[in-house]
Amino acid sequence: MLLSDFFQTVISVFAEHFMRLGKKPFCCERCGHKMYITRKLLGVEPKVKVPQETVRKLGLLGALTSFRVAQKIVGMFGWMLDRMTIWRSVQRLGKKIRFEELAMGQADGTGIPIRGIRKRGKELKVFVQVKRKGGIRIAGLAIGNYEGEWEKLFEPLLEGLKKFKQFFLVTDGDTSILKALGDKVKGIFQRCLWHIPHQFKWYLWKDVVKRKSREWIYALAELLEICAIRSYVDDLKVIRQIVHLKEERLLELIAYCC
Repeated sequence: MLLSDFFQTVISVFAEHFMRLGKKPFCCERCGHKMYITRKLLGVEPKVKVPQETVRKLGLLGALTSFRVAQKIVGMFGWMLDRMTIWRSVQRLGKKIRFEELAMGQADGTGIPIRGIRKRGKELKVFVQVKRKGGIRIAGLAIGNYEGEWEKLFEPLLEGLKKFKQFFLVTDGDTSILKALGDKVKGIFQRCLWHIPHQFKWYLWKDVVKRKSREWIYALAELLEICAIRSYVDDLKVIRQIVHLKEERLLELIAYCC
């Protein structure tokens, strides 16, 4: 309430000052006549309830935490809104994100359930892109079912993706991600090196291989070694030799499992 009263006082002071001026410093850009001075002072576009800058901040907040927590955080600053406003901001922000940087990225569902909104059984899906100067950037956001609905995320990004000769995409093996892209984008798809041994444990369980048995330990240790990345290796000949040795080791592991 104190913050709301403060804003009201500041806006009123500015409004009274401008109204006393013989020649107003601004007017409606379309017709040149009267306009809502509060919108001008706060930078809110005509016929828009929530300005784009606020949508961007709410969308970022909604992507970093649950909508319930995001609502509480915003409420601490004197703005009471429902969780659907944050949900819509995440959706709007995801559609406006444009593609740039390198032709490399990762796509995955967060697996975090979205509660407190009408559409239940949903999760936040995230697509990140590798930056030229290191690190990653959020290139796409969408909310969809746990299984599938990646089309919502990739639809506004397809034109940008098509500009690359080929795109290197890392996934956890979710086939719905590949299905959403289909043949629309030329790309190389890499199974996440962490998910390969992690999901391999499930297949060992499915084949009734006793956990931490001699066979279980050997197979998992071999796969972990195959998936391990050698840091600080930049010699192309050495890299090719490492890949060749890993391929041979993988074939031996496949033969062992068969």
